[in-house]
Order: sequence, then C-alpha cells, then structure tokens
Amino acid sequence: MNNYYQKVFKKVLSLAGFIAVLLAISTPSVEGQWNGSGSITDPYEIHSVADLNMLASNVNAGNSYSNVYFKLMRDIGIVTQMIGDDVNYFAGHFDGDNHKITVNINSNATNVGLFSQTSGDIESIIIDGSVVGGNGSQNIGGIVGQMLSGHVHFFTNLAEVTGAGPTSSVGGIVGIAICGYGGDIGISGCTNNATITGGQYVAGIVGRAYSIGGSLVVRLSRNAGTIKGNGTSVPADLKSYIAGIVSHFGNAGHMLLHGNTNIGKILSSNFNYVGGIVAFSEGVFIYSCSNAGILEGAKNYVGGIVGWLYADRLEGCINTNWIDLGTAQNYGAIVGLNNGVVTNCYYDSQMCAIGGINNQYMQGQAEGLPTTSMLGSNLQNLLPIDWIFENNLYPRTIYYSNHPVVLLAAAPIYLQNVGTIMERLNYVTQPFTVSNWNPNPGPWQIPFEYWWGWYPGGNFIPSSMMNYISVPPPTSSTATILVPRGGWDSLSVRLNYPTYNYNGFYTGYTIIFEKIVPINVRP
Repeated sequence: MNNYYQKVFKKVLSLAGFIAVLLAISTPSVEGQWNGSGSITDPYEIHSVADLNMLASNVNAGNSYSNVYFKLMRDIGIVTQMIGDDVNYFAGHFDGDNHKITVNINSNATNVGLFSQTSGDIESIIIDGSVVGGNGSQNIGGIVGQMLSGHVHFFTNLAEVTGAGPTSSVGGIVGIAICGYGGDIGISGCTNNATITGGQYVAGIVGRAYSIGGSLVVRLSRNAGTIKGNGTSVPADLKSYIAGIVSHFGNAGHMLLHGNTNIGKILSSNFNYVGGIVAFSEGVFIYSCSNAGILEGAKNYVGGIVGWLYADRLEGCINTNWIDLGTAQNYGAIVGLNNGVVTNCYYDSQMCAIGGINNQYMQGQAEGLPTTSMLGSNLQNLLPIDWIFENNLYPRTIYYSNHPVVLLAAAPIYLQNVGTIMERLNYVTQPFTVSNWNPNPGPWQIPFEYWWGWYPGGNFIPSSMMNYISVPPPTSSTATILVPRGGWDSLSVRLNYPTYNYNGFYTGYTIIFEKIVPINVRP
C-alpha cells in the first residue's frame, strides 16, 4: 500500500472512531446494558423502549431486582411488553421522574399492567395509551396488575384500562393489592383521569384491596374518570362492586382510606354495591374523603361515600352530588348500609336529592345541610383538621388542595329558595343559578380554566345555544349561568390544561366533570 492510500485509510479509521464516539455519547444505553450502577445515588437509567424491554425480559427471566434502583430519563412509548408475569415480579425501586410512558398492553395473563406484579417501590410515572386484560385475566391496572407489597406513589393515569372477564378486578392504578404476603402496602398521591371498565371489582384507583395481616393504606388519591361495567355478566352466585377509589376493601390487618377525592361518574346499574369512595369495606378506618361524582344506580347497596360499611369507622366525610338509586333497597347520601360507626359526615341536601337514609342502622349518623351551610367555614368545627375552608367553596382536603380534581370537587352549585321552599335537585320548579370558582395562581402555579357548560350525549352545545362560560385566571374569580328549568341532560365542567408541566398533564388534556345528571323537573 503506497503512502497516499495509507494516509486515506488512517483518515477513514479516525473518522469511524470519531463517529463511534458520537454514537456512544448520543445513545445513553444499548441493548444488554444500562447507564448507572443501580444504586440509590446512581440508578440504572431508562432512556428508551429497548431499555424498558430489557428490564421486562430480565424480570420475566427471574431477576426481581430487589433493592436495585432505576430511573426513567425521558418520555417513551409505545410499550407493549409487561414487566413481570404471573410467576415473576419486580421488587426494585423505579422512579419515573414525572415522565410519560405510552403503553399498548393487551394480554390474557392473570395479572396485567405495565408492571404485571410488584413488591417494590414505584413512583412518579404518567401512563397514557391503553391496558386491556382478556377474558382469562383477573387483575388489571394501569400501573400494576397485582401488588404484593411495597409502595406506589404519585402516578397519573391517562390510559383506558379494561378487564374483559366477568370476574376481573380492575383499577386505574392497581388491579388488586394483597397485603400480608410480602409486607405492608402504601398507595398514595395517585390520580386517574381515564375510563376504567371491569367485571366484578372496578374502581378508579384500586380494583380490590385486602389484607391478611400488615398495613394497607390508600390515601390522598383522586379519581376523575368514568367507572363502569364491561357488560359481561358476573356469575349469579357472586357479588359485584364499583367505586371511585377502591371497590372492595377488607379483611384483617391495619387498613386505612384517607384524604381521597372522587369526581368521576360511577355507572353502576348492574352492580350489587356502589360507593363514591368504596363500595364495600370491612375493618377499614375511612376519614376525610370527599365525593362530588355522580352515582348512577345499583342493584342493592348505594352510598355517597360507602355502599356497605361493615365493622368499620367512618369519620369526617362529605358528599355533594346526585345519586340515582336504581333498584337499590339500601341507600344513603353517605352510607347505603351501616354496620359500623359513622361520625361527623355531611351531605348537600339540595344536590343529593335522595335525602337521608333508608335503612334501620343509619338514623342520625350523617347530616344533610343546604348548600350554603356547607360552604366556607361552616363545617370548620365539625370536620377533622386536615381540610381547607374557603368562602364560596365546599371544604377540600388540605393535601393537594390546588389539584384540579380537588378544586372541582369543591365547586358548588346553588339552587334558589322559592319563598319558604328550599329547592332540591329533584324538585326544581324555577330557574336557578350556577356558580364557578377559579383560583388566583401564584408565580409558581400554571393557570388553567374552568368552563361550565351543557354536555348532553358527549358533546358541548355550541355557544349559540345556552353558552358555556370561560373563566380565565387571574382576572376573574366567579361566573354565573342562569339555567332555565328542564330540557338539558346534564351540567358539566370542562377543565383544560394549557401547558405541559402542571401536575404532569399534557397540552390539550381535558377532564369532563358532570355536576348534575338528568334532572326530573316538575312541569
């Protein structure tokens, strides 16, 4: 080789080496390895679907990664492979760092979710896309199919979650949580904004939760999604449960439901038990929970907070929305059937037009008040200390008090008093006024809007027909709409997120919050 070709060859080798270095810098990890050491201070870095698939493959091969740390470095998708399976589970620590994973998971496995089974700690992931469990699946969750121990914190679920089987347990965050096999379980700070569809057990946060020993806590979580049945009949010898937060919560151990909020619509016409927070609870301490979602029908037990409270303690909870009783024989604005202890619980007697209680166990244990008597500081000396009381709002929990779901739950609707008659939602004979509220955001907060509007059949009526009113912050704090009697299906609020970073919501993402279901007005 002459000198000229030797020089050219060396330049080519040098250029190839330079390109290899650039590729190494621009590609943080490759199949077969991750950046990082897996320690708490230097976690393994997940940069791509390939990185996540490698984690899934290793867990499915039997590596649980106990006490190993992972961190999601950016938004990724589309993910189709579950981490773990019906035999193997993830026992490490996974920090999503508020990044989004878009999933397209469709499986007939017993446990279906981004994580099939877990006994570790997972936090701060936004899930989008869809999770579907087939006819053979039992436990389906947006994040975790079956949780055996550990903690799940600060998730936002935007993915539709569906369990096709008649006996499925389906939750927006966790399909089923079983405490006692591997240690305590904590689920907190989670939000579901998607439609959740299931069979026997279905709820916005946890499909079913029970303990055979140890501590199982579900707290400070919020549901804004529609919760409904999958249309597949549950066997006649089995009961079915549907709720905003947890459908069935019970058995032994230390169990707690605290500071949870539901504004989602619960479509429960074929279910035995329905509750704004929990459908059936046994041995659970439930306190400082709020329901502002619509409960639409049930076969037997329906309650604004709990369908059937069994050997439990319920304290300091409020319900502010409509309940359609369906065929229920046991119902109440707070509890449908009570075999526990209920103290300091209140409901809006104008909005929750079924009135008080229809079972022998519940007299005098929950109080109905007109709307104005529940607003501002009126309940300040009656509810526990972890509530915020502000003028022209229902009480809202002090935790995540400026979260959009919590703010919407606190937004009141006023019915007029006509002479000496106090209007109730099922007895509206005159026009009434609807009120909206919007916070004045500080420099660290991102503004958002409430829109009041009519929302029949899934579409806003154009502004030429009955208007919705936009209330952009911070210049305006209130707005009213005069509502004629009858003629529309429901009054709704649309909440837009105009920027990327507010609580992990993405531009253009919308919540529809129905404050009134079809009204039976007098002619």
